Parts: sequence; C-alpha cells; structure tokens
Amino acid sequence: MKNMKSNIDDINKNLEKLVKKVPGKSDAIVAKYSVVLHGYLVARSPVDTGNLQANWQNQKIDTAKRMISNNTEYIIDTEYGTKSPHKGWIDRAVTDAAAEINRLIALDIEKFEF
Repeated sequence: MKNMKSNIDDINKNLEKLVKKVPGKSDAIVAKYSVVLHGYLVARSPVDTGNLQANWQNQKIDTAKRMISNNTEYIIDTEYGTKSPHKGWIDRAVTDAAAEINRLIALDIEKFEF
C-alpha cells in the first residue's frame, strides 16, 4: 500500500519553540496538537459509508512523536483520484488545521513568556 505524507514543517517548528519554553512537557504538548489535527481529518473526511472517517488513528510512536494514519483501501483514490469529487480534501484539512494549530501554539508560547 502506498503511503501519503503531509508536510507540517511550520507546525513542527512552532512546537519546537513551545517545547523549549516548557521542557519536560514535550510529549503532552505534541499529544495535545496531534488530537487537534486528528479531529480536523475526521471532521473533514468525505462520508459515504463512514468507513474512511472511522479509520483515522492517532498513535504514539515515541516520546513527543505521533503518527496520524488511515488504512482505508481507497483513501489514496479519494485524495488523488481523477474522478473523485473530494480530490485534495486531506491537503485542505491539513492546511486548515495547520493555521489553527499554529495560532493555538502562539497563544501557548505567550503564556510562558517572561
């Protein structure tokens, strides 16, 4: 099965800034924002049978590392298929989530400014 990856470098950079402000809380911080991203993907998943929407997983893979995945067979066709009316929905969901997550991270960073 082919893997899809989305680039969230801007979120990662901002998370690094926040983690530096609050050492020892990196796992909790990453978990908090992975839940937000996961929620965006679930909420924006095209729904026919509900299978694609129900198969999003948010897994801890290491300290301060999460993987959000979906093993639905047709997810790649839904995202990239030429006949899909939903083409590009994952990219749009990640882009929308990134804007919101970066806003929330900025607010969290402000809380720890001295």
